[in-house]
Amino acid sequence: GASVTNLTLSNPNIHGEDYTGALIGLIIGPDTVTNCHVIGGSVIGNDGVGGLVGYAVDAGPITFYNCHTTCTVTSDAVAGAGNYVGGLIGYANGIDADNCYATGVVTGTGEEVGGLFGNFFTGTADMCYATGAVITGNNGGDSFCGGFVGWSNGDATNCYARGSVTTTGDWVGGFAGSSGQETYCYSTGFVTGVGANVNGFCGVDDTVVACHWDTETSGQAADPAATGQTTSEMKTESTFTGWTFSTIWLITRGCNAGYPCLVQVTPKCEIIRDSLYPKEMVTLEAIRNVEMSARGRFYVDEDGNAKYESRYARN
Repeated sequence: GASVTNLTLSNPNIHGEDYTGALIGLIIGPDTVTNCHVIGGSVIGNDGVGGLVGYAVDAGPITFYNCHTTCTVTSDAVAGAGNYVGGLIGYANGIDADNCYATGVVTGTGEEVGGLFGNFFTGTADMCYATGAVITGNNGGDSFCGGFVGWSNGDATNCYARGSVTTTGDWVGGFAGSSGQETYCYSTGFVTGVGANVNGFCGVDDTVVACHWDTETSGQAADPAATGQTTSEMKTESTFTGWTFSTIWLITRGCNAGYPCLVQVTPKCEIIRDSLYPKEMVTLEAIRNVEMSARGRFYVDEDGNAKYESRYARN
């Protein structure tokens, strides 16, 4: 029955064993965590390690809203352990995550390692993303390693992953190692693994609807369910049939390297008005005409704004 709201941890240094998180080690619902953030620092543990929460178990709904982490997350367990490691939550069962993201590097030594969730057993994630690199081992065994989630039976909608995924094991994807249901999601990270289930978007799929991955940046040419696109296509709105642009997604200058971003979630994901880019609309001839007729000075400042100074101005 707990509620944690409006809390930021700056540069935490957490070193535990099982169930280790910067904010919460073990959470058993019903609970709500809102507007909570971890900025910088590191979290190190064994099994069930997360940047915000190590282990979330549903005995009632557990809601995470508008939470994010930028810390590094690491499992320092010995071989055979180091499972359930995620940038936001290590093990998530029965959670609802909305408007959440993680950007730190996530490193495991075992199975189920992901940029946002290590294990996403049940629940929903909407308008969430992960951009940190994901790294784990397993030497040809099952790694279940993904840029967004390692192993999933949950539902992810309007989500993306942009971090690289590196493992010596199998069941690997730019978005998920093993996926539940993904709808309107994409991935771009470089993917490396060992085995028959190493793919651009997900190692193995359950249900994938209208999802995409970048065939150039991922280094992977195949996927069992998602649609592969070139980098140029991934930065073009018409590629994403059925997606909701303007209210959920945008492709805009200066945000997310030109890939689709999430409105009010991805930093700087906002429409930039054309008036901020007068160099594309005002010709050199027009500028000269203004200056000659008014005997003033017309120019574009360092922020891209059109400026005019009259010869009669005092400054």
